[in-house]
Amino acid sequence: MNDHAYILYKRKDCKYDINLRWFIYKYQSLFYQFSSFSDNGTWNKTDFFNYAKIDIPEIDDQLSMLNRYKKLDIINEEIIKIQSFIEKILNKQLVVNSQPEQQVFLSEIMSHISRNDSLSEQGIYRRSGDIKRVKEKIKVISGSTDDYYGFVPLEKKLHYIKDRPCLQVVTRGKAGKIKFHPTGVYATNTNSMLLVIREDKKSLLGIETQSEEESYLKFLECYLASLFNEYCSSADVAVFPLTEIIDKIRIPLFRYSPIIKKIIEKYEILNKYKVSLHEISECITETLDKEIT
Repeated sequence: MNDHAYILYKRKDCKYDINLRWFIYKYQSLFYQFSSFSDNGTWNKTDFFNYAKIDIPEIDDQLSMLNRYKKLDIINEEIIKIQSFIEKILNKQLVVNSQPEQQVFLSEIMSHISRNDSLSEQGIYRRSGDIKRVKEKIKVISGSTDDYYGFVPLEKKLHYIKDRPCLQVVTRGKAGKIKFHPTGVYATNTNSMLLVIREDKKSLLGIETQSEEESYLKFLECYLASLFNEYCSSADVAVFPLTEIIDKIRIPLFRYSPIIKKIIEKYEILNKYKVSLHEISECITETLDKEIT
């Protein structure tokens, strides 16, 4: 054991009958009260032993409480296993039965939208003072795939897309991470770039409507995720060179079809399960961290 952890044990002269697993469930929240949550957070051992007060019920009562919480713990462990299994499926290279022999470079069917160095936190703040009254706004995407970075008024001098769906590719931070965004008005700062279907290639790809374009991009999100991830792992890049990569990576020339639609539906179902299981697991963890009664 190093200086990042302590071992607590029941003293031999202790007159109380204590089930240690019950003690963990019962007083986990008490331990948190004596912890700091800074980057170098520590547990205040001295204050804990000087000021923490605990109640110890009869052993039968301890075991009764413990039984209820052990069931939750077992359920949570199973949920985590299922989450891991789903994650493995989603991260595997997508293989399509009877995929076309003809291949194309990504740059032949997609074009990139340059990033905007001016849309830093300061740049957004400067532009968005009266954003609520602005009719046309741009959603600014950064290096996170979980949320937007902010909103700015639409300016012609910015690099952006309007009324189109797209793929966001993170170029710094979680480099190579890819995410689909539905039809909208988007721009990125230095941490991401956007990919869109080339207008002159929609016919070649069998795309006739905006809905089909969105489905096709969702499919590419699934297909490209492992390829981009593999590139990042092998090259160990700090900045994802998207403009170079779309000239290097070749993929089968998939045409939009019912097969693509079915693949997307299955991926969306898996993602919904993943999100729901994560929410349930968080709820169980939160319950287990509370003091049991």
